[in-house]
Amino acid sequence: MLLALAPLPSVAQDFDAGVAAYNNGDYAAALREFEQLAEQGDERARLRLSWMYKDGLGVSQDYAEAARFARAAAVQGHPGAQ
Repeated sequence: MLLALAPLPSVAQDFDAGVAAYNNGDYAAALREFEQLAEQGDERARLRLSWMYKDGLGVSQDYAEAARFARAAAVQGHPGAQ
């Protein structure tokens, strides 16, 4: 029951954690944060994932996957993805 009452971390904190991990070269941690957020529809995380796939950071380089994430962010209106 106590776990149900524990506050969930905010999306902004999760995104910031992903950015910090990315900037520190911890691409595995960044990938975990961004994938979770992207599944929830976060366009910022989708754009970051596109960068990771484009450059092969923490994942195998995959231009098609990079484009898929960039398009998804662009459709949501992210100016950097457009």
